[in-house]
Amino acid sequence: MENATEKSLETLLSGLEATALAQPFLFDRICGQAPVILYGAGHTGQELALRMRADYGDRLFFTDRRRDLWGGQVRGIPVLSPAEAARRHGGDGIFVITVFNREADCAYAAIAGELRGLGAARCVPWALPAWKYADALLPRYFMGNAKDLLPFREEIRRVFAALAEERSRAIFLELLEASLTAPFDTLSAWETGPQYFIPEVLQRLPERVCMADCGAYDGDTLRAALACLGAERIEAYHAFEPDRENFARLQAFVAGLPVDVRARVTCYQAAVGEKEGFVAMTAEGTEASFVAAGVAGDIPCMTLDSVLAGRHCDFLKMDVEGYEKEALRGAKRILAERERERERERERERETILAISAYHRPDDFFAIPLCIENLRNGYGFFRKHYANLFDTVYYHFQAGI
Repeated sequence: MENATEKSLETLLSGLEATALAQPFLFDRICGQAPVILYGAGHTGQELALRMRADYGDRLFFTDRRRDLWGGQVRGIPVLSPAEAARRHGGDGIFVITVFNREADCAYAAIAGELRGLGAARCVPWALPAWKYADALLPRYFMGNAKDLLPFREEIRRVFAALAEERSRAIFLELLEASLTAPFDTLSAWETGPQYFIPEVLQRLPERVCMADCGAYDGDTLRAALACLGAERIEAYHAFEPDRENFARLQAFVAGLPVDVRARVTCYQAAVGEKEGFVAMTAEGTEASFVAAGVAGDIPCMTLDSVLAGRHCDFLKMDVEGYEKEALRGAKRILAERERERERERERERETILAISAYHRPDDFFAIPLCIENLRNGYGFFRKHYANLFDTVYYHFQAGI
């Protein structure tokens, strides 16, 4: 007998063709000739406004929390305060919430509730008009569109069926729905606490832990490891960070650690990928810096197979801004060897735990599990951390869930 999540999956997949055909026209069907108010005059809102301006003309407005913008213009479009926008257009306008980030006070449901409280009757996420301009605006993080998922229905079913935990299935559905229905007002509860050192990880880690941190940023995961495990439990820590500014901050943090701890941390100013060589970075000095796939550059790219050859890794974390699948394929030999090593060392059950970010690309929710399944013959589960669907992590344990 199908449960609710199984039924939801089949409903979404059976209607995939119809959804793909409808998405480019959905916003205009809802909007008609109504005023359009873009909530949020930041980067996402301005990107959308540039495409919408020619089509919506003088019925296009911005609204924003920033008082300094009220009464002025952004990209030639008038900016109203939220209260004024609701007073003028709350009854007949459509409010497009263009805020799209992981900050706790920027969740769609919270903003929509705030606007409705002011009198805005109709609120929609930015995805609806973005589907109209998909060639220019999508994909973006976990947001894509239905037509790109059409060839992968069986793969999506296969991964879903392999997820034994019901919460994992619910989050899997939310990631699928993001590209189909943008269900930002009905997302499941956020999870707080450490992002990577969740209870299921902590209870499996050995007394002395060897870790690889791909996308080490400024040392945030290392700080969490020190807080959650204690410095004495960290046997070796390999930190990879390609962005120059981030790497400098990482080095500065490591330099301030006690000498005995510092000696166990190795920092690499490098990306991790499928092949050794050099890559280009879109380097912003922030956690959003990413490798420009397929573009030559001057940033070293290493494979985990080469760096960690002959060494055990108890915990492999990846948050590499959409380069996770390439990085995993560069760990093919290590992951296969760990599988064989586990057979040889079954009595002590020393495993390699994977924690892989799964929200940077619209296909990550099924493509990353398939990549891992191909490398080590297993699936795992998802956990959502903090805001919206940002910071969703896919975990895999060799010893099972």
